[in-house]
Amino acid sequence: MIGIDKISLSTTDFKVKNITDIGKFGRNHNIKQGGCEAMQIYSDLEGHTIECNSVYSNQKIGHYDISNKKGLQIHFNPSKVFHHYNLTNTGEDLNSCIDAVKSEIKDLGIMVNFDEMNLIRLDIAKQQSMNLPLIAYHSAYGLIKGKRTETIKMPNGHYIGNKTHETCFYGKQNELIYNQKLVEYKAENSMPKNLLRIEPRFKKTDAVRRYTKLNNIKELQSITPSEVNSIYNKFLKRIFFETKNYGNQISLDFNTEIGFFKMLKEKNSRSYFNHWLQIHSVFDLLEKFGSYDMLTEFFIQAGESRKSILMFITKIKTLVAEYHILSNELKLNTKVTPITMLEELKEKFLVA
Repeated sequence: MIGIDKISLSTTDFKVKNITDIGKFGRNHNIKQGGCEAMQIYSDLEGHTIECNSVYSNQKIGHYDISNKKGLQIHFNPSKVFHHYNLTNTGEDLNSCIDAVKSEIKDLGIMVNFDEMNLIRLDIAKQQSMNLPLIAYHSAYGLIKGKRTETIKMPNGHYIGNKTHETCFYGKQNELIYNQKLVEYKAENSMPKNLLRIEPRFKKTDAVRRYTKLNNIKELQSITPSEVNSIYNKFLKRIFFETKNYGNQISLDFNTEIGFFKMLKEKNSRSYFNHWLQIHSVFDLLEKFGSYDMLTEFFIQAGESRKSILMFITKIKTLVAEYHILSNELKLNTKVTPITMLEELKEKFLVA
């Protein structure tokens, strides 16, 4: 599923009927810290004047900002109008959203050629249900590098970008619960499982024109959903899917590890956590010492008795054997690597 997630428009060619209507417009009087910024004077068609830093209006669909420096800016998100997480693409739903914005403009008494306003920001999003829990894909994100970009790891996702464009990888369920406070999505099966959203954000006019070839809202309305998908795919292919550090290191397989943990809980209802911890620590010990013989020598030099050494080695071997028995039952997937997860990302977001 792909769609338009945010649109921002700008123009200096506009007029306002009554900018003093406090029922429609708010005023910003913010003074920058440590400075004495002079207030700006705003006037309207009815001859009123006000003095403030900027004027704004928050409506049901659009957010409207007016300043002498930037002119009129309009921001709205078509994909939040009809559904909490389903995306709105070009076509009937986008047109309906735009008609609603035009109606808000009229009600506010703003006179502007909306269709010709400059497109200064455009976010395109695609989302897919992934095979693994989303936290597992962080190692795959580490293989992606953008041209002239910086990377930031986030608890709920990953960010790659610069001042003109960015791309966010994030779990939509977490975003709905923690950012939008929609607690109903905590319920199981309230939305598709492991729903990942990858969202390129073209944040400035130059970036919008360079990567989308679009200048205004009228041109955006004229393209098809498949053309939106083409813009999305071309951007990700060119900028982000240049992999580095190709390694075959094994990555944690959450699904099978959860199964392993639950099986231990069934077999050892009182001490399953300590047992699970011991099993994993055992492999760290073996990796460090290299062999049972080296461990035996370690215990000897540590002054342990023959009886204690035999008990320690037996315990380690028992834990290792138990791990392998359970692993065989679960048929643990040891072929999940950052590379295989990156290929899944490409398959689901670039091919689909």
